[in-house]
Amino acid sequence: MESETRVVSVSLPKDVYEQMEEFVVMMKTSESDIMSEALKQYMASEKRWQHLRKRGEETAKAFGIRNEDDVDKIIHDFRREQSKCIK
Repeated sequence: MESETRVVSVSLPKDVYEQMEEFVVMMKTSESDIMSEALKQYMASEKRWQHLRKRGEETAKAFGIRNEDDVDKIIHDFRREQSKCIK
């Protein structure tokens, strides 16, 4: 039967490794568990960011937003309209 895990070699900067070692002791777990959980969380975060970027690009295209100047204009116009409503 094939193993459910795979061995991966990873090089870490010394300070990151030392922080991980401290965390391993504090959490009473293994380096493998820490690395596995960190990688899972990183990949999930990246997937969420990719989804948000895609939605942002779709929204920008729908509203004709091409650059930051367009965003600034929209914000300025919105604030100007809001200030008219308050007065």
